[in-house]
Amino acid sequence: MNLTFAQQTVILNEHEVSFGGVRDGDDPVDATISADQITYWVGTGSTEVIFVGNWCSPEVALAWGVHFNGDSTTVEAIMDTIAAYDSRYGYSGGGSIIYDITYQDNAYNLSLMQPSTGYVMYNVNGTMANFGYTEMYVHQGDLIKVGNTDCATMTGDPNDWTTWGYAWETVIMPVTASDTSGGDPDPGPGPDPDHGPFCGPVGTDGCNAIPAGDNSFVAWATGVVLTRGPYMISDPESPLASFGGDTNAIGPATLNNTMDAVSLGDGGSALVTFERPIRNGEGPDFAVFENSFNDTFLELAFVEVSSDGVHFVRFPATSLTPTDEQVSGAVGGVDATMINNLAGKFRIGYGTPFDLAELADSANLNIDSIVYVRIVDAVGTIDPQFATYDAFGHIVNDPWPTNFWSSGFDLTGVGVINSRPVGIENHEMPQVFAYPNPCNGALYIINEKAEKVELYNVNGQLMQMVSNGDTQVTLNMQSYPAGIYLLKVGNGVQKILKK
Repeated sequence: MNLTFAQQTVILNEHEVSFGGVRDGDDPVDATISADQITYWVGTGSTEVIFVGNWCSPEVALAWGVHFNGDSTTVEAIMDTIAAYDSRYGYSGGGSIIYDITYQDNAYNLSLMQPSTGYVMYNVNGTMANFGYTEMYVHQGDLIKVGNTDCATMTGDPNDWTTWGYAWETVIMPVTASDTSGGDPDPGPGPDPDHGPFCGPVGTDGCNAIPAGDNSFVAWATGVVLTRGPYMISDPESPLASFGGDTNAIGPATLNNTMDAVSLGDGGSALVTFERPIRNGEGPDFAVFENSFNDTFLELAFVEVSSDGVHFVRFPATSLTPTDEQVSGAVGGVDATMINNLAGKFRIGYGTPFDLAELADSANLNIDSIVYVRIVDAVGTIDPQFATYDAFGHIVNDPWPTNFWSSGFDLTGVGVINSRPVGIENHEMPQVFAYPNPCNGALYIINEKAEKVELYNVNGQLMQMVSNGDTQVTLNMQSYPAGIYLLKVGNGVQKILKK
């Protein structure tokens, strides 16, 4: 294989910067950037990678440097770290599929990186990862490039998928810190979110836990869509968690009944809805409750919010629990002072509060009209192959494995403190929401007007129809081939991607 190097020099911020690429025969130049050209580093730790976002219209490629602890982390953890430090950056999707990455400042309003297929493609060191799968691990010195394949060229041997990649010729510009990012995700008073310590267990000085019977709660979740995870994520034969059901997640949280809960399983999630949107007010705006029987057996979860059902923003979470030893799935052992912005921090009957003001600068989010709250189990293993990471690249270590039907985070309720008042119109509140999208098995549809639901393939063939007047509908997509489908509800049509 003959490789020749191509070089391009541009003037950026009054400095001459060179960006090289490699050409393989007729393959295009793939722009690159080195660590010494990065001007904005985020995160903490001794391990470093470079993350590049490539957009198409306009053609823009931006680069961040990211530090993290340990030998490896995931692409999604890298994106979470950038989002925690840089309010201009955001993404939607999660778990394994990312289908939109945004960047907004005075110069750019970048979004919809891959509108034609519903997901983005990324390379690590020039090799293509599976379609949008952000669970691939990255290591010291890696160059991660995520972009819209509509403005890229595929490279490699067509007969050998291990050589495939995408080349983006757009010159890569290193991002500079803005006045609102500044390298510190917590510009206000209080503990450093990357170092703590944070408030302790219920009853200790400064504890911000909110009891379920507190009169500050004005409403509770009224609907939920569950996506269960397995008992034990490392076991491919593991069944899904099955303890509890929908009714255990809605209405007021239980005070002391540990059986009144629904278990999410490793990496599972609960998408909860409300009669009226949550708004940003003074102090915390809502709280999430778990059924821990004491102050140290803490099963944790990430919390995300959305005002449109498409773009979800995760609260920047911190887990400083040491990872040299696995927290036992039998006896636990998590110190609450090492935990921040993770649901499940407190024992049963006491909710973990969340303040929407922390997300005030997030793209595609109206903090005065939050319609959806998504609780995502933090897989507690310290095995990097299956671990989950906080906003600063730390592995979340909590009781694991819990290899039984009540595995993972056990949700008992989501209480609303600041609700949008009756009489204020909410034009942003979507009437139909389909989740998850992309999907593989079940497709859940929240259909507030209870209109007829129809699913078509791209050839216009009707695949399924539901007209029973239900506001929550489930379509089984498992037997359908991968591809794009059209979901018609009433007069509205949206695209659904089947993996």
